Amino acid sequence: MLSFRTSTGTVGASASVRELAKRINMQPPISLHALIAGHEIEELYNKSRGILTVGSPRGPVQRIGNGDFEQRYTFGSIIKPLDKPARIGDETAVSIEIAAVRCFGTDDPSGHDEPYLITTVYAVSTKLGELNPQTTRFGPDEFGEVTGHLGENNIFAQGRQLAHDFPVPGDSDIRIHVQLWESEHGNPEDIKQKVSKAAGTAASTAVGELGPIGNTVAILAEVLGLLDTIGDAIGGVIGGIFGDDLIGVKDFVVPNDYLQKLVADPNSLTRRSDSIPSETFNFPQQPEDDSWLFSNGHASYRVFFRIKIV
Repeated sequence: MLSFRTSTGTVGASASVRELAKRINMQPPISLHALIAGHEIEELYNKSRGILTVGSPRGPVQRIGNGDFEQRYTFGSIIKPLDKPARIGDETAVSIEIAAVRCFGTDDPSGHDEPYLITTVYAVSTKLGELNPQTTRFGPDEFGEVTGHLGENNIFAQGRQLAHDFPVPGDSDIRIHVQLWESEHGNPEDIKQKVSKAAGTAASTAVGELGPIGNTVAILAEVLGLLDTIGDAIGGVIGGIFGDDLIGVKDFVVPNDYLQKLVADPNSLTRRSDSIPSETFNFPQQPEDDSWLFSNGHASYRVFFRIKIV
């Protein structure tokens, strides 16, 4: 007897079309081609851990203009041509850049700092590969001496790109780890390389440790723990570095609901701040409180970001 395997079990061809449609999130009337397409799309979604690549389903499997079948998801699609295997269709990616950094007070008694930033953008996704994580250093030479005094060189690093074409990890989050240093006697590039190596090793291990496909809540909870592990690995490296003054460390979480809003209406998230009057930013979205301030008791800085769909 002809049968089809679905996420809820194997059913025979004698089962009603309406019941089959219900099991694969489709609405009747439904053709045999559509039924097979839905089955292959579901198989690819499970095999590729679709919850971490294209996200959750958004509506039924539908036939599109060229005759292929398509399943839309939060951040992309899966396509099933009639005569070829199912494949990932479009996916959502972002670019992340610094809108500006504002200095409110310096670390050095002279009133001038020579700051630099080391940033790591990371996520857990089976599609990211070598793109995950992306570690970059900015400064100190390109910034020169920075002061906290109004009207002087207190706003810098405008438009520095942290990551480009970084895939959105399905229904999970993206994290931006930022370290702000004051240059003294250390080696900024050596610090950057150590951070990059630690983050890359931890991220590779995290992807390898992903368990079998379970329900959405379970796999996203597992990813949350793995993201914490990557952040801890970066922090462990920083703790053993001497020679430069660490002004502060922040691990910014770009939540999935923010990414969904960015896809739906990017301009709705754009903001301005009196701290950087000539620039716009869209992340973070919270008020400018102490939790968003890099400070070591003497120096204080704030980093503003722009995140764009690419």
